Amino acid sequence: MDIEYIAPISTVSAGGIEWTPTRWRVVSSRLEPFDVARVEIDNHDGQISITDGTEIEIRSGYREHGEWVVFRGIMTRCVTGVTLALEAKDTGMFKLSTAKAVPSSFSPANAVVVAQSIAAAAGVTLQPEALIQLSALPPKKQVVLAATTALVALRTMMQSWGIGGWDLWCDVDASLYIGASTKSSRALSFDLHMLERDENVIEMEPPQNSNSTGRVVTVGLPVRHSEHMIVSDLGFFGPEIVQVDRVTHSVWPHARTEVVWRQV
Repeated sequence: MDIEYIAPISTVSAGGIEWTPTRWRVVSSRLEPFDVARVEIDNHDGQISITDGTEIEIRSGYREHGEWVVFRGIMTRCVTGVTLALEAKDTGMFKLSTAKAVPSSFSPANAVVVAQSIAAAAGVTLQPEALIQLSALPPKKQVVLAATTALVALRTMMQSWGIGGWDLWCDVDASLYIGASTKSSRALSFDLHMLERDENVIEMEPPQNSNSTGRVVTVGLPVRHSEHMIVSDLGFFGPEIVQVDRVTHSVWPHARTEVVWRQV
């Protein structure tokens, strides 16, 4: 994907109002279920008022190519003053962590039925790639879910089937993925970003060995965790296909994308 890295833009919308933020940062990882956003907005005239529970969206991009959605979530904290300091968690995981799962007993227990029941209690849907993998699991004689949050119920379900090591996260549309790190729609996409030293890389730290992670900082790009991408530092390694473990998007103060990746 070729993007001219000039004239970056970003927009924050909440409560039907849009702002150009002073600074913002979004951390998204396949190893941590929640995407977390922190935003600062100039409020020197005291006209902006946002309350917890408000939906928020962050878009980023370039004037020449438009914007993409970096984050959709629910406000969890707002500190008012000359500068508004906002914190939010992604919509899907926020719903799963706050909604109560209905106490249920499944006998026999089908993994798809159990997962769909839990997701429905939180108002989220399962991604097709998750349904495919769950449908391949053998039925259990019985699975009992207590009156907990939907997120805790999902973890209980995953332990029951011995899939506690599977990834668990939600996309920006709040759809839920449960499955192997290599089988999500993101991991299976053929639209790979290429990060290459002396081209679009600002900092690069290659992994020390095959079991460690590498790190690269580039200009603001629509990279998402779990995707594969190509990294290259021809003086040392690559081009090599790697998988993204964590992404930090920010305008703090410059548009940057920091990627932590591992070899596949």
